[in-house]
Amino acid sequence: FDQQTVVVLGDGRLMTIHPKGNATVISSDAGRTWSEPRPIRSDTTPVVPTRGPLIRTREGVLILLFQVMAGLESRWDEAKRDWTPTVRSDLWVTRSLDEGKTWDEPQRPFAGVYGTITSAIQSRSGHVVVPVEVALNEPGRWGTYVFVSADAGVTWTRSNLIDLGGNGHHDGAIEAAVTELSGGRLMMLV
Repeated sequence: FDQQTVVVLGDGRLMTIHPKGNATVISSDAGRTWSEPRPIRSDTTPVVPTRGPLIRTREGVLILLFQVMAGLESRWDEAKRDWTPTVRSDLWVTRSLDEGKTWDEPQRPFAGVYGTITSAIQSRSGHVVVPVEVALNEPGRWGTYVFVSADAGVTWTRSNLIDLGGNGHHDGAIEAAVTELSGGRLMMLV
């Protein structure tokens, strides 16, 4: 279950996204066994959710953040030490208002080349907070943005860029995780 999160549904069952994406799995016995995968969308639709973090807000809204990737077979040019122009990895969001029985049409709040999404939280203020790495060029490296939604994933804003520098396909600000401290401030490990 790489890069997966497990949420507790309203009735106490556990839910996560199937490792192959585009399906949820549920456990009624504290994670000892899991259900057969339940598809999120038809495989013939233009945007099929991949794996990614799943969050359940206090209001019961399920939010799945995922990427649709293209051109990854040749994403890094070692001679130029930069990303190739063919790589795409747009950030998408889909939501469920009924504990995963149905899902909204996926929305793409931000196009770009995004990488690993390891963390998503809902702060005490109700904001959904998600750090996401982004490919930066000249020189090639990763930076991190934080995406925030004040309306349970309907709309999103993007923070300033966190850029630690570097030059390499695993250099820079990657794989960030966020948590809320007791005083209400957010802390991110990058």
